[in-house]
Amino acid sequence: MLAPGEAMGTQRVAIDWDGLERALTRRSRESEAFLDTRTGDIIWVTRGWTDDHAFTDQELDEGLAARRLVPVLPVPPETEQGWMRSFAESLEDGWPRDMLVAALEGPAADLRFEDALGFFPEDRLRWVACRDTRLAAVVRAWLEANDVEPTSAPPRRYR
Repeated sequence: MLAPGEAMGTQRVAIDWDGLERALTRRSRESEAFLDTRTGDIIWVTRGWTDDHAFTDQELDEGLAARRLVPVLPVPPETEQGWMRSFAESLEDGWPRDMLVAALEGPAADLRFEDALGFFPEDRLRWVACRDTRLAAVVRAWLEANDVEPTSAPPRRYR
């Protein structure tokens, strides 16, 4: 058993990359996401509901204490909207830039931004590449912060 404050060490895990990406970008008021360090799977849990996952609340607490389960907190919406705004403002002056910047004003900005991108296929492809780059950095930072070393190769978009 480790003494308080003693490092647990890096855990080598075959990561479910798509699941980790979803957990980092999906916001749910009801569910929490955890990386299961034994399987590499992302486990979605609604506490108090025993039918939606393989863990009781007590087993979840024990898994967290033993670092078998690592919480995956999503990227704050303000961060993703900042990515969108930076992208939109990086475009040349014109209709695409104006429309994307305007889409980011008010409620449901992320949905309006995605809808507006539908009018500009080339800019949409550039946005997807930009978002993938930023998300790859978030994934790498999350893995490092949680002392997780992937044993499975990351998706091509992360390299």
